Amino acid sequence: YIGDMANNSPLRPSNEPYDAVVVGAGLSGLAAARDLRRRGLDIVVLEASDRIGGRVRTERFPGGVAELGAQWVGRGQHRVRRLAAELGIELTAIDLAGTHIFDLGSGTAGDVARRLTSAKVLVDGAQLGARRWWLTRRIRRERPSQIRGAFRLDATSFADWLDARAWTREGADGLRYLAEGGTCTSATEVSALEVAAQLATMGGLRALAHADAFAVTGGVDQFASGLAAEISDRIRTGNPVEAISAAEDGVRVRTPHGEVVGRDVVMAVPPAALPANEVDPALGELARWEPGELAQARVVKQVLVYDSPWWRDRGLSGQADTPT
Repeated sequence: YIGDMANNSPLRPSNEPYDAVVVGAGLSGLAAARDLRRRGLDIVVLEASDRIGGRVRTERFPGGVAELGAQWVGRGQHRVRRLAAELGIELTAIDLAGTHIFDLGSGTAGDVARRLTSAKVLVDGAQLGARRWWLTRRIRRERPSQIRGAFRLDATSFADWLDARAWTREGADGLRYLAEGGTCTSATEVSALEVAAQLATMGGLRALAHADAFAVTGGVDQFASGLAAEISDRIRTGNPVEAISAAEDGVRVRTPHGEVVGRDVVMAVPPAALPANEVDPALGELARWEPGELAQARVVKQVLVYDSPWWRDRGLSGQADTPT
């Protein structure tokens, strides 16, 4: 259990710099730290909470596990699947046979393939999908801001982008729902460029449709514990970063328990999690995020445990989606 890997050992004195300071012990931070350590670098990982894993949190109960955070592995997530194989983590294919309930708020429920109820809506969905495909195809995954018209796309909410191009409410609602489900925030709070960049990164809309292809047998937290196994002595939990500043010998990072210095710093937390007004402007892009500039995802997750999959007796897949 990853809570058992908490480490609040004292920090090294600031006059003994690390090669790199990694901020955040979620999967990104742990993966970066393990890679740096394998390359022979002297590193430390600072984690604000008393546990590792970040957005991964598995709770165990008699007879099973419940994922309170990240849960699925998609077919297109090849790196995650390779990591699972490396760490000896078993992935179980999800049985999605049966009808998938999909309600766009119009009172129509049924299989995803039958959610478009008129020829006009069907054509609208096709033309919006073609526009989205072309936009996504032009995106460079590493540098989405280099697309032509990037500033305009980033200044336009995805909701406004849809409304300007949709012919029907149902057609717009379909793509709006998919975007909101993927970003976990309102389409009015995320830009058209961000949605396109995320779709390009994950491999397109088809990959998003198969994002819940596999469950992690035994718990998703195995990824965190597996990554941390080689660097557990380098992780310091209970060390929230209070300030980051440039120094002659690298980067100085302050926590409630002292300061550490690294020749480099790896930020493996969302920019919104950085301490407001406590990032040295000399650090460039890292210091340019303004509070409130990024929309925060809003997710409420409920876990229900049944004695048996009763929905299968009714010909249902166990999946139901609605934007409301």
